[in-house]
Amino acid sequence: MPHPSFDSRRREDPNFFMADDKKPGDFRWVENFRGNSLELWVLVPDRNAAAGETCLGACIVRSAPGARAPIWTWDGNKDRPTLSPSIKIEGANGEAWHGFLRNGRFEGV
Repeated sequence: MPHPSFDSRRREDPNFFMADDKKPGDFRWVENFRGNSLELWVLVPDRNAAAGETCLGACIVRSAPGARAPIWTWDGNKDRPTLSPSIKIEGANGEAWHGFLRNGRFEGV
């Protein structure tokens, strides 16, 4: 069964993943205090959980020198980002969501 597709929505609140109005596609950019790593934190639907449940995942688009972590390429757009390669987010019970983020739209595969 393919994963769902949905639009993204940029959030500034550090606790966006707990907000009453949270929804799949909500994301926030997180930069460390030295400014040498940048992560995209995103909510996706969790296909293995109860209906409406979401899962929080992170994609590193810039990391500290020497860090050993998966890195995604990013087009530089902070509002409607495109990342490559695909994003696979694991939930507590296995794969929660897999797909691409292109021009601010999450496209499930």
